[in-house]
Amino acid sequence: MTTLRLMCALVACNNVMVHALTVETHRATALRAGAVERAVTTASTARHSATALRAGAVEDCDHAGIDAFAAVQFDDVKQSLGTFLKFWLMGAPVRGWQALGEMKAAHALSGATAEIFVDLDAQRVGVVGEDGGDLGKIVQLSVFSHKLFDELLDIAGTPEVEPKDRLCYPPAAVEAARAELPLPKMSDE
Repeated sequence: MTTLRLMCALVACNNVMVHALTVETHRATALRAGAVERAVTTASTARHSATALRAGAVEDCDHAGIDAFAAVQFDDVKQSLGTFLKFWLMGAPVRGWQALGEMKAAHALSGATAEIFVDLDAQRVGVVGEDGGDLGKIVQLSVFSHKLFDELLDIAGTPEVEPKDRLCYPPAAVEAARAELPLPKMSDE
């Protein structure tokens, strides 16, 4: 009987920690964007995101207002970055994730889904995904975001191409965004 009580206490503690992590993540996202007003309209934004995802119209909507799971604010983003990232995603670069469409992927074990967006007007690239407070989804969306950030860092920092000709720039923007993810990057080994 004491084992059952201990397990129940651990589950309750885990739920509180996941909820606190989710609240802190959403608060940090709102503050990062400099949009304190957006915290009031989070529910509306989530409905907009879900509607856009269902309609397949995420590329057509304004991602500046979307509460992204993770996003990088660049100084410059080229239109062809979206095409490059489509091919990157088709190559199954993240273990456990499978491409579902041009910019969508799903993680079978956790049920997490992610969509990469490239917003040329806002010079912003990121991941839209709902974690629902589920620790497994938070972990998998963080892993997915770190892999995307690795690729963006390579693109933004490649020495073979002049900065003005890179698909996204500067590389420091990637590291700044990586620091805001809910979980740190794990070793690639």
